[in-house]
Amino acid sequence: MPRSQHRWVFIFLFALAGLGATTLASPPELPAQNKFQSTYEVRTDAKAVGDNYVKARKKALNAAMRLALEENIKNLLGLEEYDADAARFRALLVNARYYVHSYRYLDSYDNMEAGTSEVNVEITLYSQAVRQKLAAMGLLSRTAKSRSVAILINEKGLSDSNYIPFWDLTPVSEGFMVKFFEDAEVTIIRRQDIGDAIDTKILALAAQGDIDAAVDIGSKTGANIVIVGNAVTRPLGDPSQPGIKTVQVSLSLKAISALESKVVAAKSQFATARAIEVRQAESEAYAQAGGKLSGFFLSSIRSFWKPKVAKPAPSEPQPAQPATQPVPQPAPQPGTPGFMGDM
Repeated sequence: MPRSQHRWVFIFLFALAGLGATTLASPPELPAQNKFQSTYEVRTDAKAVGDNYVKARKKALNAAMRLALEENIKNLLGLEEYDADAARFRALLVNARYYVHSYRYLDSYDNMEAGTSEVNVEITLYSQAVRQKLAAMGLLSRTAKSRSVAILINEKGLSDSNYIPFWDLTPVSEGFMVKFFEDAEVTIIRRQDIGDAIDTKILALAAQGDIDAAVDIGSKTGANIVIVGNAVTRPLGDPSQPGIKTVQVSLSLKAISALESKVVAAKSQFATARAIEVRQAESEAYAQAGGKLSGFFLSSIRSFWKPKVAKPAPSEPQPAQPATQPVPQPAPQPGTPGFMGDM
């Protein structure tokens, strides 16, 4: 094969490699724990000045990153909140590349007739870094309802079908805790009010204790605190045998602050109950476990909501003072003999 053909084959393979996913290194100021990400597909174009399509493609990529970040901010704050402070996000959008974990060209086309370079890019953002930036700007706290709690428990009973979607479940333990908190005059964001706003994959991560996933739920629902976890049932004995059925339930929950990205409380509880029907035994056991956990989490959350009293700053030690030394007195000088001295 002639040398020129070798060169073109190399260039073609290099171009194909460029269409693969590219991971950007995290700038030093971004936190290292940004494992929770948000992915967007963006299509945009840029003008090829002087027929420089390579430069135009880079411009289109940068524009796609800004659009992805803009969409992520709108999802976190809401469209109305974003429009009210759109001017404040300009500096953030200019540095959109800093919040990009990776990107992948799905399509790229140089439109010679229009003189533009068109790209379709899949962009994955460090959404936790975006949330922390918005929180530092004092914007994220405005989207959270004051002292509100969302309770989402993934409860699987012995008689529940594995094919029931999460949003169609009516967990007994969750319902018990919701009533307990509402009786205590705590604002509850109910499951039916959330609808399909939260992806079930995020819920699964949150139920496993993923703080970033729980924070994402809080930011999208407006909840100040998110209580998430799993509830499972196991039979004690053979449930197919006639007679009294005995079951044991296990409830493992965490309360996470959506504003401070930290665990407020965490606890597990077991309970056992007996009844003729398995469903009835499960309900009684979940009521027992939910009752014990409800009091614990309510007390923990109320303590967390109490105003933080700033500790007084320690007083600075005073420099040691030199010991006071007695001032030496001059020795008495012999006087000149006078009239009385002669006497």
